[in-house]
Amino acid sequence: AGIVETYSTKVGWRKIGSTLTEHGHRLFTVNDQRILIRGAGWSPDLLLRSDDTNIPHQLQYVKAMGLNTVRLEGKMESDFFYNTMDALGLLALPGWCCCDAWQHWPDWTETQVDIAMASMRSQLLRLRSHASALAFMYGSDESPPPSIEKHFLDAAREVQWPNPLLASASDTKSPYTGSTGVKMSGPYSWVPPVYWYAHEKLGSAFGFLTEGGPGENPMTLQSMMLVTPEDHWWTANKSMDAIWSYRCGNPQGVFRNLRFFTPPLEARYGAAETLADYLRKAQVMAYEGHRAMFEAYNGAKYFSTGVIQWMLNSATPSHIWHLYEPSLMPPAAFFATAKANEPLHAQLNISSMDVYLVNSLYVLGKVQSVTAYVFNVTGKLVSTQALSAPATVLPDSVTLIGHISEADRATVTPTYFVRLAMTLGDGSETINDYWLSIKPDVLDWKNSTFYNTACSSYGDFSLLQWMSSQSVSVDAAATAVLARPLTRHHALRMQAAAAARHHQFHEHLGSEAQSAEAGSFTFPFQLDVSVYNPGPNLAFFIRLRLVQRSSGNDFLPVFWSDNYITLLPQESRNITVSLLTAPPTDDYAVVWESFNAPS
Repeated sequence: AGIVETYSTKVGWRKIGSTLTEHGHRLFTVNDQRILIRGAGWSPDLLLRSDDTNIPHQLQYVKAMGLNTVRLEGKMESDFFYNTMDALGLLALPGWCCCDAWQHWPDWTETQVDIAMASMRSQLLRLRSHASALAFMYGSDESPPPSIEKHFLDAAREVQWPNPLLASASDTKSPYTGSTGVKMSGPYSWVPPVYWYAHEKLGSAFGFLTEGGPGENPMTLQSMMLVTPEDHWWTANKSMDAIWSYRCGNPQGVFRNLRFFTPPLEARYGAAETLADYLRKAQVMAYEGHRAMFEAYNGAKYFSTGVIQWMLNSATPSHIWHLYEPSLMPPAAFFATAKANEPLHAQLNISSMDVYLVNSLYVLGKVQSVTAYVFNVTGKLVSTQALSAPATVLPDSVTLIGHISEADRATVTPTYFVRLAMTLGDGSETINDYWLSIKPDVLDWKNSTFYNTACSSYGDFSLLQWMSSQSVSVDAAATAVLARPLTRHHALRMQAAAAARHHQFHEHLGSEAQSAEAGSFTFPFQLDVSVYNPGPNLAFFIRLRLVQRSSGNDFLPVFWSDNYITLLPQESRNITVSLLTAPPTDDYAVVWESFNAPS
């Protein structure tokens, strides 16, 4: 009869496995190696357009944050998306959607059942050859009824689906496949960092959390000014203004505004006086929350087996649920996630004050030293402790290396800092700075909801807003200048320039997209940046931006080796910034702002 049909595709050979641990938690393996799933939920383009230039940029951001998985709920994306995932060594966790027809099984007609099964077969056929395919969830918030589930499983067998299948993203039990071994316990709104260290409570660091996170993440000042009419930048109602709420969730839903975020922010950091004041405090609170979640799950592996941040991105500019903005502006939460997911990472359990060394690599880690420093809010040194870090760290391991005792903190101010400075085997250094409160955040567990656990009392970080002003100097190839407040005219110019850049991205498709499918990105432009604090005060939460000198627009996407950093008096830090496209010659500058910089 001859050849009826041919099919050509790239194939990545790998073996995906899945088991339940002794605690009943879902654990995935790749090529028989355990893997802690660290991911986030994908949001497609608002109009479901496929952009083969923007997708590689976003997936490179996933890698830059140290994540390894992207969860897709019902919006399956293009073949190019999965090809890029394959090439970048990322994992995909797709499945059907919640809260729509896919979950309304009692209403399904025979025709809808046929369509659902045809959809199952077609998607699994498409996905099964992709190395990135981790598993498929044929249910989301709920498991389908047994009759529908049997159809789904039959469809998977028909197409010889080789990977795990999960009946839902929540803690359910199937008559065919048993326990899912995952949880969908939230939170979806703000919780204090200490929440993630609670022992086996709701979304805290145990088991596999398929969706959850610190929730709210108000936009950066630049983005807020772009998408918000100027007369609504800052009103008497502050973040409860209707225009602000438009950038939150469903106007009739639980997440309709920032009511679960603003009261804790003002209780912990002090009442905001201006738009810039509110958003700088919001960035600080987003940083500490996102870092704590990923550090807690990393530090508890493999009692914890996976965490999916809700969400990775948002389809429109939003104050909730994202790690970077639609413009590809990386906010504080982006760098907090990247910090927590460093391949070899020293971290503080802020509940027990124990210090751990986490190796996320599958090779031995080399460490020269880890030192813990405790500082007052002024930057005055309170104590120093050389921690007992091993010179060789076992692959994929968590090692207790020390403890910050009460004696180490005996003379701290009500708000204080702990720094963990680690020198690696090659002589490079990583720094992890925590701002802490003597007064703890106290969680009201008995009144927990699916979306958050509120506090009965809050920590006190108010001293941060009274820190002495401190400038820093920035030395780079371009002249460094202090970021100034934007005018509405300037913001609109930025918006127009962003639209022009989007058009240019499409015109330059080809080479960059092909590079992504080949599994590599090149950075034709890299700038070494030295940031120095001349003293005498601590410079807190320094944000660096690379902008076009002539317009003030940010170059995006942008890849910083670190950001939102803290410098002690007389301290300097070297940071690199890279771009996928070289900027016009000499038409760029590094600008900075910080929590306690002069206005």
